[in-house]
Amino acid sequence: MPRGERPGVALLEVLVALAILGAAGSAMLALAIGTERSVSGARAESTRMLQASRFMDKVALWDRSELDMRLGTRRQGAWRLYIARELPTVYTLQLRDSIGGRVLLETTVFRADTTAAETVDAAR
Repeated sequence: MPRGERPGVALLEVLVALAILGAAGSAMLALAIGTERSVSGARAESTRMLQASRFMDKVALWDRSELDMRLGTRRQGAWRLYIARELPTVYTLQLRDSIGGRVLLETTVFRADTTAAETVDAAR
């Protein structure tokens, strides 16, 4: 039979082509949705880390007495702040995720012991 005489073959080819296009389109849509979710999650995490960094910047400016008052672990908003005195003049600061306890930021600060200098100044 010549091609023109086979009824429905062209319609079948069109249906198969549409099915292939539909599957490819669905896959592309799923990829686009997944990408958008990943970008949104990355933006949210970036904002969260920026807020944590700003808070840690403030904590790093605390003097010895403020650090000594807050030794140990304390809840600070969405985080847990851990302060440890490693040496008489050296403190370790950690900002942890309050849910999983994962360390987000960590730094070490030096705070000179000013009590000896104040005693010398007072003696003069």
